[in-house]
Amino acid sequence: MKLNDTKEMIYRLVFDGTKKYEKSGLNELTASYLSNKLKISRTIVSQYLNELVKKGLVVKTNSRPVYFLEKENLANVCDVDKEIINEIISLQDLENKFVNMKKGCFEKAIGCNTSINYAIEQCKAAMKYPPNGLPVLINGPTGAGKSYMAGLIYEYLIEEKIIESDKAFITVNCSEYANNPELLTANLFGYKKGAFTGAQSDNVGLIQAANGGMLFLDEVHSLTPECQEKLFVFMDKGVYHLLGDNETWNTAKVKIIFATSKNPSETLLKTLIRRIPVIVQLPSLEERSIEEKEEIIIMTIKNEQKRIGKKIYISNQVFNSLMSYTFPGNIGQMKDCIRIGCANAYLYQASEELKVSIFQMPDYIIKASGFVEKKASFSDDNMLDIDLLSRKNGIEYVIKLYEDIINTYMEYNNGNIDLEKMFKENFNQVNSYYDYLIYEKTYVNNQIVAIEEVVSGILIKIADKHNIKYHNNSLIGISRYLYDYTQNNSTLKNWANENKEKLSLCFEFFKKTLKKEYIIVVDLSKEICDKLEIDLDSINLIILMLNIKIFNTNIKMNETFGVIICHGYSTASSIADAANKLIDRYIFEAIDMPLNCTIDDTIYKLKQLISEGNSYKDVILLVDMGSLEEIYTNIASISNVNIGVINNITTKLAVDVGFHIINNDNIKEILKKASKNNYCTYKFIENRRKEDAILFISETDMHTAKSMSELFINSFPKNIDVNIIPYEYFNIIKEKKDEKIFKEYNVISIIGSFNPNIEGIPFIAVEDIIAGKSKNKINDILSRYLTEDELDKFNQNILKSFSLQNVLERITILNVKKVLDDVGIAFDKLQKALNIKLKNKTIIALYVHISYLIERLVKKNPIKTHNELNEFMNEQVEFIKIVKESFSVVENHYSVEIPVSEIAYIHDFVENDRE
Repeated sequence: MKLNDTKEMIYRLVFDGTKKYEKSGLNELTASYLSNKLKISRTIVSQYLNELVKKGLVVKTNSRPVYFLEKENLANVCDVDKEIINEIISLQDLENKFVNMKKGCFEKAIGCNTSINYAIEQCKAAMKYPPNGLPVLINGPTGAGKSYMAGLIYEYLIEEKIIESDKAFITVNCSEYANNPELLTANLFGYKKGAFTGAQSDNVGLIQAANGGMLFLDEVHSLTPECQEKLFVFMDKGVYHLLGDNETWNTAKVKIIFATSKNPSETLLKTLIRRIPVIVQLPSLEERSIEEKEEIIIMTIKNEQKRIGKKIYISNQVFNSLMSYTFPGNIGQMKDCIRIGCANAYLYQASEELKVSIFQMPDYIIKASGFVEKKASFSDDNMLDIDLLSRKNGIEYVIKLYEDIINTYMEYNNGNIDLEKMFKENFNQVNSYYDYLIYEKTYVNNQIVAIEEVVSGILIKIADKHNIKYHNNSLIGISRYLYDYTQNNSTLKNWANENKEKLSLCFEFFKKTLKKEYIIVVDLSKEICDKLEIDLDSINLIILMLNIKIFNTNIKMNETFGVIICHGYSTASSIADAANKLIDRYIFEAIDMPLNCTIDDTIYKLKQLISEGNSYKDVILLVDMGSLEEIYTNIASISNVNIGVINNITTKLAVDVGFHIINNDNIKEILKKASKNNYCTYKFIENRRKEDAILFISETDMHTAKSMSELFINSFPKNIDVNIIPYEYFNIIKEKKDEKIFKEYNVISIIGSFNPNIEGIPFIAVEDIIAGKSKNKINDILSRYLTEDELDKFNQNILKSFSLQNVLERITILNVKKVLDDVGIAFDKLQKALNIKLKNKTIIALYVHISYLIERLVKKNPIKTHNELNEFMNEQVEFIKIVKESFSVVENHYSVEIPVSEIAYIHDFVENDRE
């Protein structure tokens, strides 16, 4: 803390007088004495002393004369926490050395109320647990303070009279016996003379030496499993054997504290871990707060000062480098680092004062600092007096900022300053606090870095969303302010509660005066709450409003704001984001309405949104459909704001409305123009390329068509980009070109027994393929997909695949030779009876048809329908009779009867033959 020269001299005298007041008394600690000593007015001395009291550096007595004592030295002399010493103390408390306020042993530990508070509470509970306490395992990285914590536990046992003050505290570093575990076992449990080579006399062991006291086993992971097992019996029953004497049981009552820097579950026997119910976790140095790290550095240097008997000064660069450096070895390494710096300085300085500069520190600190001080750095201005160096209390700066903002507002409210002057002073107050954070409190830890990264993302998002600017100092300032706020949350909340009346008046004023800034800050605080889980109260919102105001002096405020509400998880958000970017202004908020969300949930969110934006005169809602179109019936009760609703939201509509809002057009005009300008048009472009296909059809059933298609596919010498599809014959006959297959595919050919006569699509008869008469047609169709050689190969394969016997074997389970013989006899009778000679292709087609007909009849699955069945039965009685007689050999052989519906299809073949 920077003091003027006179005040500094006064403080220095009080500081020195407090250190020796037990020997010299209080006479040197009065305003009168200091006035005479410094040859200055007593009034000025009293004024400066009272200012030091207000700053928390000095305390005074409520006696006559009044005595002034430096607070931190007083706390050290009296062995109490300085935070519990009030500004005004009684002589009785001073004489008794604040006996009722004395710090317990654990309270001496830095972080006792913060980072290691839970660890301390665990230790206290374990030591007090009846009847004999509980074993404790202290876990933490190297140098984190495990041995120090064990020492505090021992002091606590004595302080609470759990053990007697003369009982031993035995420490064993188990890692020292890593190469000789048997020796560790012998030293722990003791041994009898002659138990092993070198055992020349009895040894009671460390457990017995610690009887009634405490045994600390550090680096316990180095214990062998055998040694761990021997501890089980002692921990369970309090008895053990000396090495070399397995008959005599020895007893001891010992508090056992274990410590390890390793993962206990990976390095210790599970049976040992089960016997240690309390595992205390100590944080690394980097996991502690900045304030704790400061205190540890100051405490370490002060201890070193006492140890060497010399006053120590350190440079600003040394202090900041120590604060900024990440010590892998934690507190232990940092203490060694400080000691090395002091030792190097001691080597070259013979005076009673030791001045430590950056180049005297270890190499890794110099490299990390990125700077080597020159000799000129030894100037007094650059060196810090370790006795005057107390931990910078960030909370004092925060509270000062709070009080300055409120006091300045009260000055304005009382008519002493105008609005411009008030804001100017507010800006200076915020900037002054940021100067402290950025230029004085220059060091950071991992937590601050993490907060800065998150806040950076939030500010970028908010700046883009609301079209505002922010400065990098604002990012650093807000981040470090939030860190200070979280570190001192309860204290700051207490302050806010004590000043709630003034704070409420101040907040309402800022909220009304900085309307746009308030809307932005509400959004900003939501993001901070969501991302960092920090709830910001009214004073925090005021500070954030000032941050926005400082860098954005001319934020324009529209009278209308828009809200887009759509069904779906992110529909509204997507449209709002696109529209805001196209408009290049933040106009629209979004409310997404997932399909499982009720209209009541949406209305609640909408009302909340409108209430937050209560500075607007008008609200325009852009909705999509359904229940949202009737949303106006549920929000008519919202007071003091006009509401317009437009349905069928699109990005184009949102952009149109957004530009009208920017122009501050009347809400009714916006609604009329938006409805008029936005309507639907359409164009249809059919350019989807259909895949090529060849259809296989059969008047009998799909099985035949499928079998034929498989024979066709198997004949290809390679895969081609043509779909071979078996398809329903009667669907094509009925729908012709309107059948859906022609919409989905580019049909390049149809293959079957009967030609469906589809315009523009070539037909190939199966019987022609069987007869080898389809080569030219097939070549025309497939020449786009196969070379000449491949076509020749395909036609050769077709002749083999589509032989009559092969086709029949594919479509029937009957004996093909017998079928061909029987059907051949039937054909001869039929032609003779009808006095006709059927063409060869018709006979082949009938062979295929009737072979599968026989199988259908055998399976009792005949075709029972025909397009003109009734007419056929009436007009073709003679034909039916002839077929029955001609095919009697088939009916008798297979014990079936050919129904009239099947005879109708045979008639179709005969009629087609005549064409």
